[in-house]
Amino acid sequence: MSDVPAGKKPAQEIPFEEIPALLPTMVPECADSVAEMFHQPAETAVLTEDAAVMLYELPAGCFTTPVLMPQLRSDSPDTDLLTRCWDFVERIVDHPTQHVGGAVYFEVLDQLLTHSGLVGGRLALHKGTDPGPHAADARRLRRPPARDQPAPGTAQEPQASALTVAL
Repeated sequence: MSDVPAGKKPAQEIPFEEIPALLPTMVPECADSVAEMFHQPAETAVLTEDAAVMLYELPAGCFTTPVLMPQLRSDSPDTDLLTRCWDFVERIVDHPTQHVGGAVYFEVLDQLLTHSGLVGGRLALHKGTDPGPHAADARRLRRPPARDQPAPGTAQEPQASALTVAL
């Protein structure tokens, strides 16, 4: 069973030149930024050779910065918009062309990790808990457990004493 929506091509089948056109089609909220970047309507701009060549600038300037990141930082994000954003990312992240995959990794996914507390805060809000101080959480998660302590999330087997073994 495929994760690709019915009637849609998997990333491996999407020609490199068609990738820019997916952005305003799947996430229309990006159209104004695309039009501004290329000084022409988004519908025609994404069909130009410039759009295909600017695959790093396109997601950074028209998707991640103006649309995705504000939604992720919002206290009340538009879940429909975020769903469409992730659908777009999932459609192209596994593209066989390194230029396309690299653009997604560096201009979308890497941005999620470089913004302090963003991922932890979103996960906490998703789970309905207080996100707390992200820096402290990150230090706690990176710190290895003490030798005699089990790693977080693992159960420690009870140790049999000499008396228990003798019985």
